[in-house]
Amino acid sequence: MKIMDYFRGVPRFGQRKVLETIEREWSKKKIFVIQAPVATGKSRIAVAIADWVAAQGRTSAILTPTNILADQYAREFRDLQLLHKRSYYRNQLDWLDAVDTFESGNKKAV
Repeated sequence: MKIMDYFRGVPRFGQRKVLETIEREWSKKKIFVIQAPVATGKSRIAVAIADWVAAQGRTSAILTPTNILADQYAREFRDLQLLHKRSYYRNQLDWLDAVDTFESGNKKAV
């Protein structure tokens, strides 16, 4: 299965290049860092990777630095399981409930 089969929409040249590089290097590396300007399409790249990994029966997580960005992912990619930072929740019990729901969700998460 090719990683490009999991890209949602029509990829731009840069997105295709990044994803093909990741696929080629996947078994050789443990960590990939994608640094690109705003509006490059990093979210679509991340979700394509998550979909590709899930198709292989594995779990992945997309980490975001802010709840605002996590909410953006949730709006655009409704099939992802969302867990906010702990400070988002009213109390410890709400946080623990959210973690439990998150952990019992699907194999793609943000």
